[in-house]
Amino acid sequence: MCNTDVAIGKRQSVGAAIFRNKEGVVTSIHTTHICHNDPLGGEIVALCWGAEVATIQGLKNVIFQCDLFGAVLAVRQKGHHIPALQHNI
Repeated sequence: MCNTDVAIGKRQSVGAAIFRNKEGVVTSIHTTHICHNDPLGGEIVALCWGAEVATIQGLKNVIFQCDLFGAVLAVRQKGHHIPALQHNI
């Protein structure tokens, strides 16, 4: 299992991927600098980056958890549908 998240600050943003085994024990924690200042973009990057880390580690059948449903929808969409997920208020 991999939990991903992003923390967005005034000057920088950081993504994290926390991997756990099937017993729920943390097996590794990874962080990366992210060049996004909006939650949707940052969460998408963190989720995709977590998948990249899982691939590098040779993991298979990984369950990913993310706290922004829009990011989950984005990675499941075809590329031309992604702009429809952005909502400016």
